[in-house]
Amino acid sequence: MAIDQYGRPVPRRSSDKLNNLSGAFDPKGPKQDIVIVQDTTKAPAGANKIRKKNETAVATAEDGKEYKTVVAPLPFYLTGVSVFIAAIGLGTYTFGKYLLLAAVGAAVYFISSRACKPRKYEVQKKHQLTLTGFAETDEVLRKADNDLRSIKKSAQHIVKKDPEFAGNLTELVDDAYKLVDFTSDNADQITLLRRFYNYYLPTLEKLARTYVKLEKSGSDVKDVVQTKEEIISAADAMKTLFKKQFDKMYSNTALDISTDVDVLEAMLESDGIKNIKEEPAE
Repeated sequence: MAIDQYGRPVPRRSSDKLNNLSGAFDPKGPKQDIVIVQDTTKAPAGANKIRKKNETAVATAEDGKEYKTVVAPLPFYLTGVSVFIAAIGLGTYTFGKYLLLAAVGAAVYFISSRACKPRKYEVQKKHQLTLTGFAETDEVLRKADNDLRSIKKSAQHIVKKDPEFAGNLTELVDDAYKLVDFTSDNADQITLLRRFYNYYLPTLEKLARTYVKLEKSGSDVKDVVQTKEEIISAADAMKTLFKKQFDKMYSNTALDISTDVDVLEAMLESDGIKNIKEEPAE
């Protein structure tokens, strides 16, 4: 069972196939590299505070996204410089001059902080892995989660020089996590994704790491350039592969539901209850 950030067990998501199918397999659906379990109603005091300098706590907006507000450092620099210059100009120090320096610092900070407003930007949530309780399946999911984290890290190194390829890697991670979440809710169907977990995902992780190494080398020899292009091409092909995995999972689940409905209708008919659609209108 997964554990949240306060060390408490997190209940598994509902496995209601009928209600969750459309969101789980829609490639154009919402990205979900990021699910955080956060219960601030019972959180320890100060648990949501960010202890980094000049940063406030992460806040969840009405749209469900999380944002971090960062205070601009310029007002602090201006205040320090202003007080330093004023201290040199005042010369001899007295209690009154200390008060004057404090007033100068407060005034400069007040004015500059109004001019340099805090920046607010969206925080990328971290995906929370949900385990199934089956040792073999959970081992596969942990390995997949590690591979996906590695791919995301590689994308962060690549984004400055090749934002398009980094974006493709991020999209692949988003799609792969949908499959991971599906496995978490349907552990019995992991055999349908063996090749995805055992080959495709580890291979993508290796390709992303190799690209980063080649990029850091700074080499522009023909073989290096060609290898990087081949890696980009292979990753692009995997986008189609991952979407086919969605279709495969959807078809299998739809078939299961169809079979359940057929059995249900047969049992209802054996109990003397006919299909409503077949009953003649009065």
